[in-house]
Amino acid sequence: SGSPREPRNRITAEDVNRVAPKLREQKEKELSLDAGPEAHRLRSRFSQLATFSLDLNGVNVFLVEASDLEETEWGREVAALAELRFVHRIRNLSIQNSAYRGRRFEAFALDLSSYSGSRLERITHILPNEYEKMRRPQLIYTPERAAARAQEQVPLKPEQPGGQPTLFP
Repeated sequence: SGSPREPRNRITAEDVNRVAPKLREQKEKELSLDAGPEAHRLRSRFSQLATFSLDLNGVNVFLVEASDLEETEWGREVAALAELRFVHRIRNLSIQNSAYRGRRFEAFALDLSSYSGSRLERITHILPNEYEKMRRPQLIYTPERAAARAQEQVPLKPEQPGGQPTLFP
């Protein structure tokens, strides 16, 4: 629709797929530098969050009970991943379900660099202003729920070129 010299007014999936690997590499290096001996645990936690969100729920967001972010080791790891920009806090919310009445949750979105390529087209993107779509109990993450969901359903994992694992599943 235009010559290579004309400015474009939109970002395409191809643009994201071209830039995401470089961003992934940069984030992996920063994680090793910033997290030091905790880097391995944070990589593992992030991998579990990505699998839970993308492969098991088919969305780019997950919820964590607000109290878990301070009171549990895994919750503090999620908070650390937010500080390192691997996940992004969206908002505080409640779940419209009597089992969760009175409990507060934090909604997080996975960084786009963690799911470019085939995953980008396979998932439902929930945007920060789509508050009602985030209020689903199945999006609540705990390590136990993630493990139980993984046993119920075998996640589909895209093939890595050369079969090499990376920080981002």
